[in-house]
Amino acid sequence: MGNLGQPKTVLIIGGAGWSNVGDDLIASSLKKWMQTEGCRTQIVGGPRPNLEGSRHLTMDGSLPSKLRLLWNIARAGYVLIGGGGLLDDRAKLFYRPFTRAALACRLFRTPYAFAGIGVGPIQLESSKASYLAAAQGAHRVYVRDQASKDRLLDCGVSRQIDIVNDPVLWGVDLQPRAAQEYDLTVNLRNWHSPRRPVEGYEGPIDATVVESVAQMINGCYGPEAKIALVSMSSNPGDDDSTLLDQLNSRLAATVSTFYDCSPSQVEAVISESKSVLAMRLHACLLGVRNSRQVIGLAYDPKVAQQGELLGFATISLDADFEKSGAQKIAAAFKSRSPSRTNYPAPAAPWSSLGD
Repeated sequence: MGNLGQPKTVLIIGGAGWSNVGDDLIASSLKKWMQTEGCRTQIVGGPRPNLEGSRHLTMDGSLPSKLRLLWNIARAGYVLIGGGGLLDDRAKLFYRPFTRAALACRLFRTPYAFAGIGVGPIQLESSKASYLAAAQGAHRVYVRDQASKDRLLDCGVSRQIDIVNDPVLWGVDLQPRAAQEYDLTVNLRNWHSPRRPVEGYEGPIDATVVESVAQMINGCYGPEAKIALVSMSSNPGDDDSTLLDQLNSRLAATVSTFYDCSPSQVEAVISESKSVLAMRLHACLLGVRNSRQVIGLAYDPKVAQQGELLGFATISLDADFEKSGAQKIAAAFKSRSPSRTNYPAPAAPWSSLGD
């Protein structure tokens, strides 16, 4: 890590610890990468870390937790911001911890970088000002897609912004491995609500997704098939098991359910599956990491963006999905090789992080 020295304590500040496997997975991946660079790590996030063997600092909004975080930022050798979560002003919790952490780093002169973050739609001018200050003061800014870079540029950021793969793929050897246990792993996200409408779609998208996936599985897989249902979140209102239980009741195949899993458990299931059908981005990325056939159900632009970047197929949950969702999914599986070996090599930025 160049002039950072060995060893240093690196704080990883993000969305880990909130019962979301994807966010925990990012933090875990950043931790492993920093350890290969000879650094000590401490993960900062919510009160429910699901990370084996990690030092964890809870960021719960209370005054004691804020003071602890300031103390640790002042003492850290480096801060990585973006271990899960977004710069997005739909709600305060999406971005304030990140921008406030960046402000603390600047006050204490602790170097910090944004590590493969996503930048969501920006609604308020005050948010643009916060993003601008945070990005301009960073040692490095790494984002996960072109849309995120464009949004920061629109905020007035003039420094270099680099696009890199998601941290989950950094340093990973994307070699095919034999799958033995499951024919298909499925992840569905309980996403649609009046508060979070799907653009261009007016119908009950959750019910449509469940019915379409059930039709596809029953039509393409026999009763002897082995299907794994994997939940990536147990958060109230965003609990994947809600839709997965509905799907389970419609399937004729043999089904195994995996809920409340750790990142390593989720990856273990996906690594033993021939194919992956998922709404959650990081379920798709774990499929890529294990060179599986991946079909992403693009409930959010980030899924389609990563599919285009990495080469896995995606299906938009748009107005046409209600009419032909099952057929679209079946056609995507038939058109893709069950064992992908040509995913592009992941790009990791750390060779220049300490320069």
